[in-house]
Amino acid sequence: MPAIPLAAGGGIVSGRIVRRDAGGAGSRSAARSGDRSGAEGRNGAGGGQPGQPGLDFELRVRRGGFALRAAAAVRPGEVLGIIGANGSGKSTLLGAISGTHRIEAGRVVLDGRPLVSRATGVRGVEVARSGRRIALLDQRSRLFPHLGARANIAFGPRAQGVPRREADAVAEEWLGRIGLAGRGGAREPQLSGGQQQRVAIARALAAGPRALLLDEPFAALDVTSRAELRSLVAQELRRLGIPGVIVTHDPTDLLALADRVLVLEAGEAAQLGTVAEVLDAPATPFAAELTGRVLLAGTATGAGTLRPAAAPLDELRGVGELPAPGEPAVASYPPGELRIAPLAPQSGAVPKSRDRGSAGVWWVGEGEKEKAPTPAPALEAAANREAGGGNPRTNAWTGTIGAVSAEAAGLRVDCAEWPGAWARLPLSGAPPAWIAPGTRVRFALDPAVVRFAAPGG
Repeated sequence: MPAIPLAAGGGIVSGRIVRRDAGGAGSRSAARSGDRSGAEGRNGAGGGQPGQPGLDFELRVRRGGFALRAAAAVRPGEVLGIIGANGSGKSTLLGAISGTHRIEAGRVVLDGRPLVSRATGVRGVEVARSGRRIALLDQRSRLFPHLGARANIAFGPRAQGVPRREADAVAEEWLGRIGLAGRGGAREPQLSGGQQQRVAIARALAAGPRALLLDEPFAALDVTSRAELRSLVAQELRRLGIPGVIVTHDPTDLLALADRVLVLEAGEAAQLGTVAEVLDAPATPFAAELTGRVLLAGTATGAGTLRPAAAPLDELRGVGELPAPGEPAVASYPPGELRIAPLAPQSGAVPKSRDRGSAGVWWVGEGEKEKAPTPAPALEAAANREAGGGNPRTNAWTGTIGAVSAEAAGLRVDCAEWPGAWARLPLSGAPPAWIAPGTRVRFALDPAVVRFAAPGG
């Protein structure tokens, strides 16, 4: 049975065509999808078991030399965000769930119904793409150009055997819901990009899918349309009580839509957590760049600290859980929180009083004695030893300014002795003259702003 083209991004709502007198999915109530509350999904945790409502997957996909392994559970009304660098496997994962890509091993279960179940040496189950009842949309609306908005939305119910009058009534209801009441006759060229995507979303959901997959659906829209479409999708997923999965490169999509985030890196699940956990404590370079944090790699010490790689500090203190001693771990911090102070008095180049200000730099005036910023009392260590110029109690160390470069967000100041560690100064004012390559300085990073994470956690 061929797939029914109903949505953008591959244009499919997977679902079998059912005669109206057969009941079930072909009825008007199924086409309209009801008004099931998904509030419990907004707070749901991951790792569900097959047989539970929602979407559950644990799979391995191989395409040429690329392999993907990922697992998660998405409860009704919940949205899982998928992020990762280009080529990390995001679209491949959506294809494996929707049926576009064949999985090598694992399972995909939707509302307790196995869509795919395959193990080595065991004859498995595989429901064709046309029978999965999964909607997939990307940034292109893919509306039928010869049909108006109403007919596009009514196409799904009509394909499922709903009479034209009922299907048109469903479409009119959706037109009102997406803010296009009275525009049912408008065809694709008569609609803006945001309006076209609204119709595409309504067309997908009017067919009564049991899950919605979104592949950067707002990427081609203007800022205003993006905000409106995010609100629409969030509202409808909660109202219908179906799980959603969104692939995105925009952290705003995560904040507005997602409950949890799965981070992919080179085909592997590098991190799975709530939006706050991933944005505050990223575990991969891509996630750190997306959230504007600096990522430092190292290993866990077993004493609640991180031993950074190739760094002037023996230990880095921070907040968060670490893996077992000796296991790889990462730490991240906002670059504006790394403080810098000159070792030697700088005549006329800096303010006369200590100033942390908004510059992200802590420095001293002429003739004043340098004093490192005080860390949060709760994070004070019992010991305060100096090793190699570093103070593990306050995350302070002596180093040299490396490269200094202007970026859109501010002035980047690198630490020459610690590859990957850098501070950001705002461009609101001229930096002091000593902010220059080769200057010996004191770096300090408050442990309270450092967040630990374990890759793959």
